[in-house]
Amino acid sequence: MKQPLCKLLLLHVYASCDSTRTKHNSVGQNTLLLCGGSMQLCTHARAGLSAAEIDDLREPDEDTAEQLLLSGSGSLLGGNSGGRGGLLAPGVLELSRLRDANGASPSEAVVQAMQFHPNGQLMLTAGFDKRLKLFQVDGLRNPLVQSLYLQDCPIHTAAFAAGGNIVVAAGRRPCYYIADLHTGQLERVVTPPSMHHQGPANRNNSSSNQSSGSSTGSKGRSNSSKGSGSKSSGGMKSCESFAASSDPSRPWVAFLGDAGHIGLVSLRSRTPVGTLKMNGSARAATFSRDGSLLFTAGSDGVLYTWDLRSQRCLHQQRDEGAIGCSSLAVSPDGSYLATGSPSGVVNVYKRPAGLLRQITAASLQTCNGDQGGVLQAVDRQDSFGIQQAAALPLKALMNLTTTIDTLAFNHDSQLLLLGSRLKKDSLRLVHLPSLTVYSNWPTSRSPLQYVHSAAFSPHSGFLSIGNAKGRALLYRLHHFPEV
Repeated sequence: MKQPLCKLLLLHVYASCDSTRTKHNSVGQNTLLLCGGSMQLCTHARAGLSAAEIDDLREPDEDTAEQLLLSGSGSLLGGNSGGRGGLLAPGVLELSRLRDANGASPSEAVVQAMQFHPNGQLMLTAGFDKRLKLFQVDGLRNPLVQSLYLQDCPIHTAAFAAGGNIVVAAGRRPCYYIADLHTGQLERVVTPPSMHHQGPANRNNSSSNQSSGSSTGSKGRSNSSKGSGSKSSGGMKSCESFAASSDPSRPWVAFLGDAGHIGLVSLRSRTPVGTLKMNGSARAATFSRDGSLLFTAGSDGVLYTWDLRSQRCLHQQRDEGAIGCSSLAVSPDGSYLATGSPSGVVNVYKRPAGLLRQITAASLQTCNGDQGGVLQAVDRQDSFGIQQAAALPLKALMNLTTTIDTLAFNHDSQLLLLGSRLKKDSLRLVHLPSLTVYSNWPTSRSPLQYVHSAAFSPHSGFLSIGNAKGRALLYRLHHFPEV
C-alpha cells in the first residue's frame, strides 16, 4: 500500500497544478510518514546533511527526487503547512537539489538564457547551440516539450513576451526570431534599415528629442537634435541584446543598439514604433511589470526611466560609485531596483521613495519639498524635465569581484540573485529585507561552474541556474509552498 499511496498523492498534486495552480507539487513530511512509518527523510537538510553534502550529490534518482520535491506542504493533506510561505528568514536558506531542468536534453553549448513561463509549467533554455528548448519542469523528469533550431543564429538572448504567448530569441544577427507557442510556428523577422543606422534626420524624430528643451544642468538627457552630426550617428548592428515586455497589452521589445540608441519594436506589427537615445552605450534594460516604463543603464553609469506611452525620458540618476553599469533589474512589485557594475559591486535602491520614482504633473507641485528635496523640477511646464539629486543605495553588495551580468528578483521581492560569468561559482543569494547574503549556499561543492543565466519560477519554488557546461541546475526552495 505504500507505493500506490505515494503515487496517488503525486497524481493529486499534478491534477491540482494543472487545474488551478493554487497548489504546488510538493507534499510535506506527513506524506512521507504515510508512505513508510520508518521514513523520516523529508529533505536532505532535515536528514542532517550539510549544504556541502547536498550539493556534492549527483542528480538524484527518481525516488530521491520525489522525496525532495514532496516536502513542505502538509496543508495539501489538510495538515499544518509548517510555517511555509510568509516572511523569509535570513541566515540559512533551506533548499534541495533536483534533477537538472534540461536533463532530458542538455544544451551542447553555454546556456545563455533561461526563463520560466508565467504559468510555471514551462521553462525555456537557449544558447550558442542555436536551439531554443521548452521543458515541462516538474522536478522529477522535466520532459522536453519542444526544441526549435535556429539554423543561422547562435542565441544570445531569449525571453517570453506578450504574457507568455510568444518567445523572442536573437543573436548577433540583424534579425530576430518569434516562436508562437499556440501554433508552434517560428518566424524570422529582419529589422528594417532605419533601425540599423540613425542619421541626423531620423534622430530628429526620436522620442528623446521631445525633452531636449529641459536639459539644463542634466548631463544624460534624452536625444537632442542640437549638435547631432554624423560623428554621433548610431543604430543597431545586431539584435543580440534586448528586453521584452511581459504585459500582453504592451507587447514591446527594446533592442539595445550602438551609441546609446534603443529601438522599440511592436510584436503585433513586427515594426519599429520609436527610438530612444541615451548618453553613453546602452548596456542593460528592463521593463516595468505593466510594460509602461523602461529602465535603462549604460557605460556612463547613468540610469534612465522612460515613459513608453509618450516615449520621453522621465528622469535619470547616476548610479552611486559606479563608472558603468553592466546589468539592471527591477523587482516585480517595483519596490527595489538593483544595478550591477563591472567591478562586481551591486547597488540596491529602494523605490519609489528613493531612486527613479515615477513623476506626474501633480507631483511636480510638491517635489521641491518632498523628503528633503530628493527631486528638483527644472521646468514646471514640462512634467518630464526632471533632474534628480543623488540617491544613496540601501546597500552596496561587494561579495563578487568580477562583472555582474546576472541579476534576478524573486516574485515577492524577498530574494535577489546576483552572478558573474567571469569567475567560477560566482553566484550569491541576498535576503532583501535584511540586505544580507545567505552564508550556507552556495558552497565550495556546489556544481555551479561558470554561471551564465538564472531564473526563479513564478512563485519562487524553483530556482534554475544555467552554466557554461550546458546544464540548467534545478533547486527547490522549500520556504515557498508554490512553484
